[in-house]
Amino acid sequence: MGWNSWDGYGTTINEDQVKANAAWFAQHLKPFGWEYIVIDMEWFVTNPTAEGNSKNSLFTLDSHGRYIPALNRFPSSADGKGFKPIGDYIHSLGLKFGIHILRGIPKKAVESNAPIAALPTMPRRPRILLKPAPGTRITSAQTPQCPPPRPTTIR
Repeated sequence: MGWNSWDGYGTTINEDQVKANAAWFAQHLKPFGWEYIVIDMEWFVTNPTAEGNSKNSLFTLDSHGRYIPALNRFPSSADGKGFKPIGDYIHSLGLKFGIHILRGIPKKAVESNAPIAALPTMPRRPRILLKPAPGTRITSAQTPQCPPPRPTTIR
């Protein structure tokens, strides 16, 4: 069992709020089996609205178009640290840490024609390393977890 930031904060959670909730859960609910602290959607948005999915959202992306934590909300993520400092804090309380992630390539990354980062090989999967020719941009990829396309007609 665990806690998800969406239930109390929508998409507006920040670092201090995460830490305060984690400390409270560790003290009051961990003895009863609660173990997960999850930062829900839009942790990469600098101007979140509680309901999320605002047309005016400003996204935080690295140079390769990958979502990174919004620095104005998660200051310990500065200098490329990402969620490691928050994760370390939550783990120090004996809890587990999670984040809500999205599949695919952010639209802003495509619009900016961001370069693709080097991809590591994955254990227990085909050892294919995607290395495009210089100047090549990849705009679509399918992961092994994606289901096959559904038929367009109902039979």
